[in-house]
Amino acid sequence: MLKRPPFLLGLVVAALLTSGCSSARNQADSGERGPRSFIYAPAAAGGASLRAASESDAAEVARTAERIAEAPHLVPGYRPRRVESAAIPLIHDSPEGRALALFPAPVALAEGDPAERCAARAAVAGRDLRGSIEGALNICLAQLAELSPPAGPECGCRLLAAGDKLFAPPAAFRYAPGISARVVSRGAGLDLTLVAEERYDADGERVLLLRPAPGGGEAAARIGEDGTATLVLDGRTWKGRAIAEGFERGRRRERLYLTREDGARLALIVGWEPVAYAMERDRLLTWPAS
Repeated sequence: MLKRPPFLLGLVVAALLTSGCSSARNQADSGERGPRSFIYAPAAAGGASLRAASESDAAEVARTAERIAEAPHLVPGYRPRRVESAAIPLIHDSPEGRALALFPAPVALAEGDPAERCAARAAVAGRDLRGSIEGALNICLAQLAELSPPAGPECGCRLLAAGDKLFAPPAAFRYAPGISARVVSRGAGLDLTLVAEERYDADGERVLLLRPAPGGGEAAARIGEDGTATLVLDGRTWKGRAIAEGFERGRRRERLYLTREDGARLALIVGWEPVAYAMERDRLLTWPAS
């Protein structure tokens, strides 16, 4: 299993900063920020994928991406296209993506590939572009290695962005602010269709806000890096675990299986649109083995 390097949990999300990047945090606090617009690099324009399946792959991808970023004019037929961050949903709206614009130090963003089956995403700021890219890919690979159930052998990680360069085509940068969520508990008499929005708290813990909140109170699920999950719904607390299956429109497709203190069970199914949910309902609502 890949070991996580000694990275520090970052500000907005789990943007992970190398120890050499403490100055990036200080600069961010002082008001300095990263790029507000981005350029599609030749790799994105040509449809190539900068993908890693191992630490050695990550080092090679980092070297290749650095060369592409520093000398795009050497690629025949390449015409640079600059895009404002507001037009790139994954960077503008997702917690991980926003890290690219937060720090003046170069930040790299990597994601599990194929995204629909490989639920990992990491943003890393480093001393230089190559270090950021290699760090993001290695953290992404470490996330895949820690998934439960394990990621399939087809899973790797690909570089999406680094600094002000985009290394994947526009379709890779989709991000839906709100996605479908189903809350089902036979014991509590619940079968609700809600919308889940994603946030990170000050401690870097991922939070799913469920709207509209049943009963008008708080409805939020907190998910730890180890997959533990806690849901507060209508004043009651449910605890259990989350199982991520991949990404849909830039958002995690995940299943949360939770139990209340009185023994009632609840399933929170996030990221399956109505037709897909109807087709897979039996599987999604089947309680996993301990």
